[in-house]
Amino acid sequence: MFLKQVKVKGKPYYCIVKSVRIEGKPRHEHVKYVGSKEEVIKKLLKGDKAVMESMKVSQVKDQGEVDLLYRIAEKLELRSTINGHVVKTAGVDVGAQMVVLAINQCLDALALDNVDLWYHHTILEERLGIPFYSLSAENLCKAMDYIYPPIRDQEGEVIDARDNAMPIKKDLVEKLKDLFDIKLDALFYDITSTYFEGNNCIIARLGYSRDKKNGKKQILVGLVVTREYRFPLFYSVFEGSTSDMTTVSDTLKTLQEEFKVEKTLLVMDRGMMRPGNLEELDGSGFDYVCGLKKGEKAVKKVILEAEGLEDEENRVREDMSAVDMVREFAGKRRKLVVYKNHKQAKELKEERDIKLSRAMKELNEYAAKVNTGNYKKVEKVVAKVRKLKKGVSKFIKTDITVKKGRVRLLVKKLDDRVKEAEKLDGKYLLLCTDLGLPKEDVISAYFDKDGIEKAFRSMKQHGLRPVRSWTLNRVKASIFIGYLGQLLLSTLHYMLDKAGLKITPERALGYLKWQKKVVLESEETVVEKTSVPELEAREIIEKLETAKLL
Repeated sequence: MFLKQVKVKGKPYYCIVKSVRIEGKPRHEHVKYVGSKEEVIKKLLKGDKAVMESMKVSQVKDQGEVDLLYRIAEKLELRSTINGHVVKTAGVDVGAQMVVLAINQCLDALALDNVDLWYHHTILEERLGIPFYSLSAENLCKAMDYIYPPIRDQEGEVIDARDNAMPIKKDLVEKLKDLFDIKLDALFYDITSTYFEGNNCIIARLGYSRDKKNGKKQILVGLVVTREYRFPLFYSVFEGSTSDMTTVSDTLKTLQEEFKVEKTLLVMDRGMMRPGNLEELDGSGFDYVCGLKKGEKAVKKVILEAEGLEDEENRVREDMSAVDMVREFAGKRRKLVVYKNHKQAKELKEERDIKLSRAMKELNEYAAKVNTGNYKKVEKVVAKVRKLKKGVSKFIKTDITVKKGRVRLLVKKLDDRVKEAEKLDGKYLLLCTDLGLPKEDVISAYFDKDGIEKAFRSMKQHGLRPVRSWTLNRVKASIFIGYLGQLLLSTLHYMLDKAGLKITPERALGYLKWQKKVVLESEETVVEKTSVPELEAREIIEKLETAKLL
């Protein structure tokens, strides 16, 4: 049996027929009248047995989450903006391919070899009108080369890349200003690492790995985002062994020269700071809030001198108190805010006390054994002592000597160092150049930077980690795609908030994930139907459309 279309007074209707032979000739025998196309769909959804048996599902395509991200990409004019800065005369345009890759980054983050099949099973193929076989891994790689065209040496090796991404990023920031009135008056800057599987990238180096992948080469990625909604402004790529502190100069230069930022509050982590950086930041004209490493003598001195951290009136959060002062620091009057995380301070003290107590007990027992024994190998005792002191070595003094050919060991707990550590537990110093900014606002600005860490996690989860065996230009292009993906998610975050939906972008996409487009076929009829979305998914789309955000 199959569904057949018939026309009644010029209008299409459907009935179920079956093939039979009458007097040796094939004929269609009427089984059941169904009605209009809408009636067909209704009966399918109600589970009408005859209608269901007359058709088969030929395709099921992802629609809900894919279509929402595509509509956001259209709102941002990603495709045309990218195409405005690359010249490609034949084949699928670069902008369309970057949009596909950015949406894939947000949802599945597949290897390039699998993107074409993923695309074929989504609504994107219909939206873009580009056949899936045009998005082969080879074509996608060639499209990436338009974003960062390779520069090769005489042997043909990629040694650098021209940057077509920067003007795209600048245009997108202007688009965000026009669409959403985003402000650049407060920006966050931080840096992360991503490791490599392969050896083809000339800037991959061994360095401090935030991914805990010691022994693997890496690159560093610096990212600047807005304080509100974490819209990404731009990223920078550095050699894997670059110190975080040395990246600040490039970031300031890009903000001023490329994005024409004249005044902003720049918020950075303590890993970015050194005396030279303070001088550069002072010369930039920007206000800034940054953490300072308490290992520095000047920083430790300020923290130890701070008073009032135990007073209830200085509570700024449930488990945090803060005091501020304006004083000379690093050659200039600055606002200094000392804060204490009381929960962390308690945990640090308890952990240290347990480790120190255990270490002293084991060391004293070992010292008694050494001092009454016939130990002659100093290196063996040194190795054992080092092992027992691990984690608390700065609080214990050990003296290993040799008398009359025998090793002797003395152990002493350094109480002064323990007391100083207790005074520093959970305490940190923030520096702010805006002398009038209340300490509560300084604390809020600094801890809001956790949002950039979420942006990094999102980019890594959506394809930035690990980077495969790629050349420099394609490494940079892969980061560009991650940047586009984060731009889509940040825009969705903004839209959800403005529509009064207090859910994360990831949660919203999760609700929409189950909305599919189903294609049913019989011998003569094709019926397409979008599955009914869940209540939450319908509410998301309805509120975004009502607020005219899509």
